[in-house]
Amino acid sequence: NIRKFIVDLFSSNLAEVLIIFLGLLLGLPLPLLAVHILWINLVTDGLPALALGVDPLQQGLMKQKPRNPRLPLVGNHDMIRLLLPALLITAGTLTLFGIYLHNTSLVYAQTIAFTTLVFFELANVINYHVWDDSLFSKEILRNKWLFVAIGGSILLQVLVIYGLTDLFKVVALTFTDWVFVLMMSVTVIVFYEVWNRLRKVVHT
Repeated sequence: NIRKFIVDLFSSNLAEVLIIFLGLLLGLPLPLLAVHILWINLVTDGLPALALGVDPLQQGLMKQKPRNPRLPLVGNHDMIRLLLPALLITAGTLTLFGIYLHNTSLVYAQTIAFTTLVFFELANVINYHVWDDSLFSKEILRNKWLFVAIGGSILLQVLVIYGLTDLFKVVALTFTDWVFVLMMSVTVIVFYEVWNRLRKVVHT
């Protein structure tokens, strides 16, 4: 659970840094404001990450080989698990930001980037919850607090988008905007599931 917590937070924070860095490198305006990043780290990202700490033990855990105590807590394999979703989250968020920047205003594009990143990270925490298991296994339903935290984070984000627009420098999104945001954010779940299965085939 400690590994899950660390990998989830590092993956999310890496994506946030890359979005700002690559956005500036590409000559784009700031995709995210400081208040957006603060909100993500304190609320919409932090609550689900904390819920990972109470994940129940995975079924079949005692059948696995003992972990070498000399190995680091986060090994090379975990770094790949951390890095790949972060790169996908970065690419997806900047893609929608660029599209909306071209067709709407900067504030609108920043709202899309902000919300897309939130939902990307909420989707990615589900990946780290199942860890080596499939999303279609019973493992996904074994931590009710994780889904309470995800649901709470979604409600808080909706409150920001429709109730605290001036404070967070955002605009209200349309139904079509939400469709694009959800379709983009779910790609990290699809990617992780495919990667997990391919990895198991290679190691079989």
